[in-house]
Amino acid sequence: LAALDAARDAGFLDDLSHQTLTQAYRFLRKLENRLRIVHDRGIHELPTSEEEIEKLARRTGHAGAGSLRRAFETFTNDARACYLNILQVVS
Repeated sequence: LAALDAARDAGFLDDLSHQTLTQAYRFLRKLENRLRIVHDRGIHELPTSEEEIEKLARRTGHAGAGSLRRAFETFTNDARACYLNILQVVS
């Protein structure tokens, strides 16, 4: 988060991208922390069983597996779009 703040403060990152990347970081870290506590797995290994993803959804404050999957897709797609935009500006 400090690096994102520094990038924004230096003018490398606009406020919207900063907000998007900060929210995505916090969401993904929360998921990763819950997965590590229960399964000792990182974020790249989301549960495959419906029962496990339902439990993870509840642990992260989501109504259910569908809500968690939608949030995951939204945050990762938004973060990817920010990175691609940054790379286009730099190149």
